Amino acid sequence: LLYVGEAAAWSSVAEDAFAERLCAKGGCRMAVIDVRGRGDCAIGYPPRGRFYFPGRITDEAYLTWFTLMLGKPLLGGQIYDTLRTLDYLRSRPGAGGPVSLVGDGAHGVIALYAAALDARVRGVALRQTVTDYRSLAVAERYTQPFGIYAYGILREFDLPDVARAVGPRPVLLLNPVTPRGEPAGAAALDLYKSVPNATVRTLDAGDDPVQVLANWASGR
Repeated sequence: LLYVGEAAAWSSVAEDAFAERLCAKGGCRMAVIDVRGRGDCAIGYPPRGRFYFPGRITDEAYLTWFTLMLGKPLLGGQIYDTLRTLDYLRSRPGAGGPVSLVGDGAHGVIALYAAALDARVRGVALRQTVTDYRSLAVAERYTQPFGIYAYGILREFDLPDVARAVGPRPVLLLNPVTPRGEPAGAAALDLYKSVPNATVRTLDAGDDPVQVLANWASGR
């Protein structure tokens, strides 16, 4: 599994440890990366320059603004990083079978796009990722980061269309959320009911997401 999380890669191993649990408890062979703008690949600002550079811009949101102003949305670069990581994993000795993707949190959309663009990906699972862009566009309030957007997307497609493009490979939406980060529930089921390769699942309190994803990855 290639894990693309919401925070820096070390967090998924040390703090949140979700990727570590997928490996240790779920028995999955894991790879975790920092895409550009995050963790070890965070932007390095010049030590001298305009007053707003030094020590002030520490999160990914500012880099997102800069890339949008340049007409090169950060989202595209992060998808590119994920695709190149897939190439690297396949090039390693003893790489084994096909790689599946796990996208965690709002930036799980990176994994969905990468799966649609790389036909060699076996499948993609998204955990607590927003259901669609349309609901974001009309929401009065939302908690999703604007780094998951790019120019003109809704003129062409929405996230359910991207999930359909992954087909016939499986797409699992685990505990999908609304623009405000709340459980999407029936709304997600309705949005994806016409996507035959997509499964929407909302876990009960006693369900273990690690075991659910491990079972999905192994085809159980």
